[in-house]
Amino acid sequence: MRRSKQTYLAPLLAAAAVLVACSSEEGSTATPPPPDGGASAPVTPEAACEHQFRVSIERCIKDSIAPATMTSARERYVADCVTALGLSGSTRTADEVDACASAVEAEECGIFAEALPACAPKAGTLATGSGCNVNAQCQSGNCELRGEGKGCGVCMATPAEGEGCSAERPACALGTFCVGEPNSSRMTCKRVSYVDEKAACNGADIQCRPGFICASVDGAKPACIQALAVGEECRDDSHCAKEAFCSQKTAKCTNRGKAGDACDATTPCADGFGCDRTTQKCAAFTFAEPGEDCGGSVACREGVCGQGTGAPRCPTVVEDGKGCLAGAHMTCRAPAACIGGACVMPTTATCK
Repeated sequence: MRRSKQTYLAPLLAAAAVLVACSSEEGSTATPPPPDGGASAPVTPEAACEHQFRVSIERCIKDSIAPATMTSARERYVADCVTALGLSGSTRTADEVDACASAVEAEECGIFAEALPACAPKAGTLATGSGCNVNAQCQSGNCELRGEGKGCGVCMATPAEGEGCSAERPACALGTFCVGEPNSSRMTCKRVSYVDEKAACNGADIQCRPGFICASVDGAKPACIQALAVGEECRDDSHCAKEAFCSQKTAKCTNRGKAGDACDATTPCADGFGCDRTTQKCAAFTFAEPGEDCGGSVACREGVCGQGTGAPRCPTVVEDGKGCLAGAHMTCRAPAACIGGACVMPTTATCK
């Protein structure tokens, strides 16, 4: 059986929303067990939001984040999520957040959460033109932030299903997302679904579940097949099974390196490890402070190594409300973002 090496994967531009999904859904820790009466106790906003954080973020990236930073991020994300549920116009409930978390937990890491039925964005009650903090407040599902440095935005209309969109303006009508057309630079608002093994796919609005790839076998129409095992021929890392990559030297799927394995720019290490720049061997991540050198197996306690210009160093951490410059060698403390020249949390401002 011959597998075509052509990939059909196109970017889901809204995928970044997973990390700020508290705007519409976020949290960790499972629902508490029902009392002796048998009926389920209603989940609290705090428990639902923490459940979502654990399954969406902590579960998938904990080995690459400093423990202290993860603890701080959890507290801030959960607080932001709980506040978002109580914002004017938002109709999402704690039970819906918890149901989304359970749906995400049933999937492998890498799923685009908002494409799951239990996590679908929900319309708010605020009309177009109203002030807003997050998407979930708006009838259109689109809160476009403005540049006053306060985190406030305006509810804006969105393209309908089937209409064009772009990387610069990826917002789409509720239930649809801005996706690339296979083998084309065009982007369109479409409904996105995940399908299982052997189902037809196109890598854009019809995606394969994690562990499968969308490919053509012996000239047939693209369908979801098992990711390539270690030793099978490949052309792209995305074709290989989890913890494997496509080696440029052998054109075969190869295990990512663990502690002590040789590594370089073309031979990556497994999750939780980086390539030590001195020994050229995989080593567990250590974490540097703002302003310190980073790279290889040295990650930053906060922010991404090497952002901005100059030598690869950990960025300055800007606290909430303080001035920032997007693209410079600085970072807001997650989940705050640099908006209008200041680091702001999505839900702290009163927007009218």
